[in-house]
Amino acid sequence: MEMVWRLLQMETQAMQNKKQDKTIFKKLIKLFIPIFLELLLINLLSSVDTLMLSNYNKLCVNAVGTAQSTISLLTSLIVICSNGVAILVGQFLGAKKDKEAKDVLAQGVIFNLLLGILLFLIFFFLSDYLLKLVNTSDTFFEYAKTYIRIYAIALPFQAITHVVGADFRAHGKPIYLTIISIISNFINVGLNYLLIYGIWIFPELGIKGAAISTVVSLIFKTISIVILEIIIIKDKVFTFKVDKNILGSILKIGGPSALENISYTLFSFVLLAALNLLTDVEIGSRVFINMVLGYTLIFSSSLGNSNSILVAYYVGAHEYEKAKKLTLRVCLVGLGIMVSLISLLNIFGRPLFTLITNDKTYVDIIVKILPLLFILEIGRCTNIVIISAQKSAGDVIFPLVLGLLSMSIIMAGGSWLFSKTFELGLLGIILAQSLDEFVRGIVSFIRWLSNGWMKHSLIEE
Repeated sequence: MEMVWRLLQMETQAMQNKKQDKTIFKKLIKLFIPIFLELLLINLLSSVDTLMLSNYNKLCVNAVGTAQSTISLLTSLIVICSNGVAILVGQFLGAKKDKEAKDVLAQGVIFNLLLGILLFLIFFFLSDYLLKLVNTSDTFFEYAKTYIRIYAIALPFQAITHVVGADFRAHGKPIYLTIISIISNFINVGLNYLLIYGIWIFPELGIKGAAISTVVSLIFKTISIVILEIIIIKDKVFTFKVDKNILGSILKIGGPSALENISYTLFSFVLLAALNLLTDVEIGSRVFINMVLGYTLIFSSSLGNSNSILVAYYVGAHEYEKAKKLTLRVCLVGLGIMVSLISLLNIFGRPLFTLITNDKTYVDIIVKILPLLFILEIGRCTNIVIISAQKSAGDVIFPLVLGLLSMSIIMAGGSWLFSKTFELGLLGIILAQSLDEFVRGIVSFIRWLSNGWMKHSLIEE
């Protein structure tokens, strides 16, 4: 009888585990779909932007590519606070501390708004210096400068959007952010069409029109998301009162992420400087490669974001094994998707890129690089899923140290070594990026299996 009882208990436990797995999977899908749709639409409309500018003037494509790369090197800093807000809110909600979760947002908005204003001043007044620092070609220097100075106006608004959007995701309501992003991006594309080419009553502004469209759409997005935050989540968005404890907790998580992003910024400047010494055709080829890779990246990013929200909940509730098991499954799913997508890209790469640009010189360069993308995307997918989960668990120092070592030696050093010393050009730059992502992915995966991240929860048992 005792053996029968044990077998019944084991069978009951197995059924409960299966039921829990299905529940967790449903939660993941509920988060994944709106995040995926939002990123997909952003990429689709960004591709339309690139093609519009390409038809208008190919130098504008290079200019926007360089300008956006330069902007992203510093604007990645605004993600610092939003990461801290998302993780802290998620862990508080998991620990059933709703009041503390509501107090987090306003402190994050204060910090990010000040950072956004600082970034606006840097890009508006130091655009010449920043573009020269990355060896921007004289052929499109003025175009890139124009784009950066206009785009800078949107940075304080973008900083607020990142924090409020992080709060929506942490509360498990990314669908509202998706709807606003869809409307915002359609506004961007519509204004692009009118202002780049000068349609109807609008003047023909070229690259200025592209920048103005982006600014208007980002301001609309900020106003809309703030209104919805107040109505739906009912959190206080703006406050003049600084809560040192909450802000300290945000920065405790965001601080190491800040150093990691600053490091990535510095090392990416080195990579971008090496890239801008190449030919205009190679620079343009990288823009087209990044445009297509944006569609593979959305799978990794959506899975990583969805998983990290659930990991924060589980860590806040001290259910570490659930967090571990879920992350490993999500990582394996992501890797399967990446291998499939890059295989298709290698098979159909030439006809695909011929549709994007009819210049055979660009296509020939791109096709040679496609096999390297297996290494790049497998590493990047593992990084995004595992490192996002580590940070949601409060384990932020390890990714920082790993990033400093790998990015300085492999990404920055390798980009110059392979592209200039070994004369591999753009192939060498992509190789350096691929090896950096791959090495960090392997080390992060081993760290997750070792359970070293489990002791970093911000919520005491």
